[in-house]
Amino acid sequence: MHVSGLMGEPRHGAQLTGVAGPAGELLHRVWGVERHITYNAVMLALGQIFFFWNLQKTLRGPRSVAENPWGATTMEWAPVIDEEQVCHRAPCVHIDGVSVPQWIAAVE
Repeated sequence: MHVSGLMGEPRHGAQLTGVAGPAGELLHRVWGVERHITYNAVMLALGQIFFFWNLQKTLRGPRSVAENPWGATTMEWAPVIDEEQVCHRAPCVHIDGVSVPQWIAAVE
């Protein structure tokens, strides 16, 4: 809409079609920009519908998940136990092609 304003379109247009004279020529020049704005507004609205559908599905869905659903290897995903957690090494250690979590003391 900023671009169409820079092109000279007035801020308020009660009728966008059938306008004669210089105003009609002006509206004809910005018609492509206006169409682009309208299509993008519709796409934005569709994205918001998907977002709210997903939000509603998530809030009404089951609350139980695994302790570490992504198989992460860093300390914030360590299982909750009574004893103190110890970080043994850097997070990205692979032994035989398997990622080993930081909270497990692995011999390489």
